Amino acid sequence: MSNFFGATKIADNEEHYRSSLIDAFETARNAGTVSPIWRRIIRRDHIANPSAANPASRRDWATTFSDIVEDQFCTGDLRRQPSLFFVTLIDRDWLTPVASAVDLVQMKRKIRTVTGGRSCIFVIEPGYYANIQNSLFPDTTCISWHVHGLMWDTNADGMQALVDGLNRSAKYGTMIPTRTPAHFVAVKQRHLPTFVGYMLKPPANAYRVFCHRKRQQERERALGIDVPAFYVQRKQPLRPGERVRLFHALKDIDPLDLLVGGGDGRQLTQAVRSRLR
Repeated sequence: MSNFFGATKIADNEEHYRSSLIDAFETARNAGTVSPIWRRIIRRDHIANPSAANPASRRDWATTFSDIVEDQFCTGDLRRQPSLFFVTLIDRDWLTPVASAVDLVQMKRKIRTVTGGRSCIFVIEPGYYANIQNSLFPDTTCISWHVHGLMWDTNADGMQALVDGLNRSAKYGTMIPTRTPAHFVAVKQRHLPTFVGYMLKPPANAYRVFCHRKRQQERERALGIDVPAFYVQRKQPLRPGERVRLFHALKDIDPLDLLVGGGDGRQLTQAVRSRLR
């Protein structure tokens, strides 16, 4: 095991994901929705049918992705990149009811439009919202599909201009009105494994959004004007029933379909596909 891979904590995260799923399949009220076949698959290192819900498939996919990134950015052609950035993109168009399928083709199309041909590689992941107040979404629960990734072949000023443009645009937005859809931070090479591990992490938390009316009223009294609603987002570990519902949302998705590349990043996604096919 390379020092890079060990620092990503991929192996530990996937093993914890496996044990949490096994527990959920035994204790959740909706555990009966999981077939006996899937119960056996989760307990074994079985990757014949790649699935984003299967810890063995995820580990194989994540390990390959980590190796490709290490090869390119630590010892390969991209190691001399003067700037590397970790980017998060969220959009209200990517919200789905928990029981509905996500349109990955539409997501990827919009991501490539957003990045405008810049070199990048993103991973799509689900954020499970277990409680949403104030009619921010038609249901009280949803999945916020979003992406984390790496961008290069640009500088800090170029990244700031891109992110500012996205955050000002009416075409992009988040479920929570006071939050912005795009964020970035510069990445130093010694911290790259941590960011790669974050990109590839399995589902672990559920989110709850509350309207903090008391704080909103305090601001209105202080300013003497109406102010937008103030929202608080909290997270906690997924409950067993939530894990089962998220498992169903992921089980028919090939992990490779969660990768998005742009510019030179397309070569990296192709390299991952080639090693796993």
